[in-house]
Formats: sequence, C-alpha cells, structure tokens
Amino acid sequence: MPGLYHFRCHCKEISIEPANFEEIELIVPNGKIPYLFKSKGDWVNAMGYHESDYNTFLNVLLNKTKQAYFYGKYYIENITKYGCKINLMIDIPGANEKLGKTYKIESNYMIFPNGKLKMNTPIGGWQK
Repeated sequence: MPGLYHFRCHCKEISIEPANFEEIELIVPNGKIPYLFKSKGDWVNAMGYHESDYNTFLNVLLNKTKQAYFYGKYYIENITKYGCKINLMIDIPGANEKLGKTYKIESNYMIFPNGKLKMNTPIGGWQK
C-alpha cells in the first residue's frame, strides 16, 4: 500500500507492509460499541439484526472491517499529525428477514503500522 505515511512522521512517505489477515488488529476504544447501538440502532435493525443479534452483528461488522482493509477496499480521508484516517467500504450481509440482502456502509478508522486500525466511527454512512 504505497503512499501511506508512517505514524507521526512529518518528513517523508514510507510504505507500510501489508499485514496478513490474522495479524490485523482492530482497536476499539471504550464506549464505541454501546454508542454504535444507541446512535445507529435503527440502521442495525433495518439490516435485519435485532437486539438479540447485536453480538452477531458486532462480529460480522468487525470481521467484514478486517476483510475490507485486507482487500484494499478503502480510501484515505486525510493525513494528520495523528496518523492516516481511512474510510473502509464494508458490505454487511442482512440477517433474519433481510437475509440475502447486502448493505454497503462506510466505516472510519485510523491506520497505523503493523496492521493496527483504531476505530473512529463503526458506521459512518452509506457507500458513495
């Protein structure tokens, strides 16, 4: 993935070695998941996941996030002194009554060396 900036580097671009799927680490700050279900619960429900399915939805979301990163389904939003912010294009399969449908959402993460991604926004909107 040439062109990504090294964490906190202000002087040059260096490429980051692609991680294998198992090495990708998602960092989820405290409070992000409860806030997801509080603020985007209607979206989650619209995809066929109900309150009893929230753990399943979370596992699907995190796994699909790793897949999207691994396969390069993202674009750089901006680069700041804190790192490189990317928007991942994630395809979430519907559940229950929405089985067979796919929901194309975007998620926002900070990317760091060694396959680490820090969650900013688990569901930011629909893919453009």
